[in-house]
Amino acid sequence: MTDALTRGPSWIAGEPRRYVGENPLAVSRHVTAQSRKLATVAISTTFHARYYTLHALVADECASRELSRDEQVQLIRRCEVVLAAITLQHGGEHSYPLNPHGIRAISAALDRDGRLNLAALAGIRDGSYSRARWGFFWDYATVEQALGLVRWTREGLKPGTHLDAEKVKAGLGGILKLAQQDVLELEELRAHSEFCLCRMPSAADGDALRERLLPTDSDSHAKGSGSSQTIRLLLVLLELNRGGSGNLQEELGDVLLFDRVAQQDARLEALEVTSAWMGLLLREKSVRAWHRLWKWTVAQIDGITTVEELGRAVASELPDETVGTYVSKLPRRTADAAADGVLLPAELQAEHDETRTYVDRQFAKLLLGALRLDELPSRVAIYFEHPPTERQARLRPGWLRDLLPQWADEPLRDFAIYLTQQMTSRASQISLSKARFDASTCLYELPLGVSLHDGLVVKDADQLSIDTWFRWNAIARILVGVGLTELVDGRWQVTDMGRQQWR
Repeated sequence: MTDALTRGPSWIAGEPRRYVGENPLAVSRHVTAQSRKLATVAISTTFHARYYTLHALVADECASRELSRDEQVQLIRRCEVVLAAITLQHGGEHSYPLNPHGIRAISAALDRDGRLNLAALAGIRDGSYSRARWGFFWDYATVEQALGLVRWTREGLKPGTHLDAEKVKAGLGGILKLAQQDVLELEELRAHSEFCLCRMPSAADGDALRERLLPTDSDSHAKGSGSSQTIRLLLVLLELNRGGSGNLQEELGDVLLFDRVAQQDARLEALEVTSAWMGLLLREKSVRAWHRLWKWTVAQIDGITTVEELGRAVASELPDETVGTYVSKLPRRTADAAADGVLLPAELQAEHDETRTYVDRQFAKLLLGALRLDELPSRVAIYFEHPPTERQARLRPGWLRDLLPQWADEPLRDFAIYLTQQMTSRASQISLSKARFDASTCLYELPLGVSLHDGLVVKDADQLSIDTWFRWNAIARILVGVGLTELVDGRWQVTDMGRQQWR
């Protein structure tokens, strides 16, 4: 009875559940939303270009045969298994592993059985190549629908309005016949290497997908969708940089922003998305600075502290001078005083300045971003910050810029305490706004992190520092599939076919 009285009646909800949250300051929303609009041809789950045309082929076949949903599921699963098995059998001809979807289950089955038991692998049961009912279709569906290759309706898969069915059939149609068999011998798989992932660049379905990625019916290369322009931009940057490896956003992004050759390249100048990506790349530098500063700040909390103590911890990492003096010492941002002056890598200088503390480097990048706002060309500035579509004013570059004149004669450390208060308040508000109700347990779920309670800052988990991903690497993967780029010794390089896109 005592325990029941302590906990209250069973219908009263207990303590809120917690989950790991992302973007605790919500400073990356603008960059995330705008970058996705400019890169709709690939996402993190789209690894191979030929699955685009494979799914389009299946959609066309489903429509022509008026298959039921269950029959569609079986067809797409069988076709995916056949494509993967043929690619694995052709692996000796590849310079690096292509790793088709379902590789573990399919490879193990081929080694065990000495043939492809298609009925078992494609079935919806334990031991199949995929637990997902529709195989790997939904990993690609968003992009395939955006390209007009497929449509999703109440009846299931339908061919898209921009599908070149004849070319797709010419390149991949033979897989449909192979998919009808329950068992395929290894010799038969090897005899159909034309369906391997690596053969797409020279196949008719590869040509069909290239035409969707880079339409040729526009008057000039500067026209076309944001995604097609982004592809051309990446091809130019890869050529100027003599390839790229690792994180293309970081490597090629700095080339686009600060490299003199890139700034004078007529092809880049002709693309409308060049200015857009420059604005987003610069804004992402500010976003990352906020993320890193907040992560460091939260790491200083040992369970519970006051906002003032937390602010003093941040302030102690900064020089003892006024805000105005600090700003005057920041690296130059442009090569001249004109609004259209050539951008200088001020943020990179600040980041690599070993005389600064970690917190100092983040502060410098934040203030550099705020000061850039009035110096950027209008076509860049609108992507760097766009108040009409950004709901939150706090922590934006423009908000920070407007504070600088008010704080110019005040101690930098006091300014740091003020910004820490703003970050803490913002993080607490964002955490509450992300609360979600679980109807099955009648409990609210809150993201782990920091919360405010009567002036006290309570931490129940350190903060993640997750950067905005621009999908450039995902696009490069797809371009390999259609022959516009290639991987050479771990570096993406532009192929002759890729260079021809500008001739």
